[in-house]
Amino acid sequence: MSIDSQLAQYFKPALRSGGEALKSKVKASRPSDTEILAYIRSSSSLRVHIRCESLDSDTLNFDCSCPVFQKHQICKHLWAALLEVDKKFPDFLDGKVRLDTDTLKIKAKVSVSASQLKYKVEAQRRQSEYQKLQYEKQKLRKKESKLFAKTSKFSAEALLPPAVERALSYFAENGFLMSKPLQAEEIRSTKKKLARLFHPDFGGSHEEIVALNMNFKVLIDFLESSEKT
Repeated sequence: MSIDSQLAQYFKPALRSGGEALKSKVKASRPSDTEILAYIRSSSSLRVHIRCESLDSDTLNFDCSCPVFQKHQICKHLWAALLEVDKKFPDFLDGKVRLDTDTLKIKAKVSVSASQLKYKVEAQRRQSEYQKLQYEKQKLRKKESKLFAKTSKFSAEALLPPAVERALSYFAENGFLMSKPLQAEEIRSTKKKLARLFHPDFGGSHEEIVALNMNFKVLIDFLESSEKT
């Protein structure tokens, strides 16, 4: 019985064509009665291992070092190796009518499960880092809020508009005490630093960005109006 009628059903036409193109590059050896080693010369050296449990077994087990097989799929290299075996060791294929594809399916399921576990672990790690960042931000705000309450240079006697006082308090509570008199460069620099901290990609939120922009505008508008008078 020829290899075509025995095992071709496991290979798509494209795989058989690819294997045909490689058959001149295959060197096969037979370490034992139940084992074949085939090496294929290509851009990188590939090894195909074909074996059976016993001489009476009708099933072939196999593996290949190529990337396709690592994804648990049948590859063209296996077909190229079988063609060489059929030519050089035809008796090895006598009675062999099946490929052990069940092993491939089991490996594929295990691989998917491992991938899902890796994703879950990574998601938990990201969540833990996010929570840690939020905690550190909260600690910083509380610390700076207490510091501002003790050392604030802005009192009711400063005669600043209430909206400006609230904006200054906002920046102080977030860790930035503005110098007096107000400086546009300092205000813009502080806004950039907080924008990075409050960006959603770093654990911030849209609401925090909106509040930052609003308080920044209050100070800039006040500063510009003061400079005009």
